[in-house]
Amino acid sequence: MKRIGLLATLILTAGAAGACTSGGAQPPPVAMSKATGPSLWGTVSGTVHDGGGRPVGGALIVPAAADASVTDIPEIAVTTDGDGRYEWRLRPGHYTLTAQAQGRSSAPVPVTVEAAGRHAADLVLPG
Repeated sequence: MKRIGLLATLILTAGAAGACTSGGAQPPPVAMSKATGPSLWGTVSGTVHDGGGRPVGGALIVPAAADASVTDIPEIAVTTDGDGRYEWRLRPGHYTLTAQAQGRSSAPVPVTVEAAGRHAADLVLPG
């Protein structure tokens, strides 16, 4: 019985080590405490409204690199909730964000993300 437990532990440990070195995309790390150092990510949040000021749920928020400071965008887009709100963790750098919904696109909004910072970017869909 002891051997089975040891074998299971070895298999799980080997699997976890292999997952850590797979080279695939990794989810954004959780912000570190002051004891372990600063976060390598910042948070951008905001709302999407239509031209009449009503929130737009289900809108896609699409980032684009504004310059060479952005080397990796972890997701292609995020969507707003039913109240038109979104929140996104991105690496530090300069981005432009646009919202897309119902065949319409917002004007691009520039945002600069700093490590461990919180940044606001509200978007308006025309019409």
